[in-house]
Amino acid sequence: EKANEILNSLKSKLEEEKGYRRQELTLAKLSEEINIPSKYISQVINQKLNMSFSDYLVQLRIADVKGTLINPEKKHLTISGIAEESGFTSGSRVNYLFKQHTGFTPSAYIKSQNKE
Repeated sequence: EKANEILNSLKSKLEEEKGYRRQELTLAKLSEEINIPSKYISQVINQKLNMSFSDYLVQLRIADVKGTLINPEKKHLTISGIAEESGFTSGSRVNYLFKQHTGFTPSAYIKSQNKE
């Protein structure tokens, strides 16, 4: 029960409020903001989502990048600009992680989506 409350607090802060977009976000800072000890946050993410805090952040950021890449209103942004907006600190890091998670580079992803 307590674990679900913690997970709901996390999802609210990170997903609904788009907290994952803050590049300086760390487990310690999040813990302070939602007033839940970091070890509990970590434990809940591990148990409920089967991943680490950093993996959870990357997953949210990659999903954000994917949405932005195919958003016609954001076509003017560079991949580095999109990466920064989504919370990544560098374009090369987002290229690596994006390919790892989707099998595509961001550019190839855009092309694959435009074909559909």
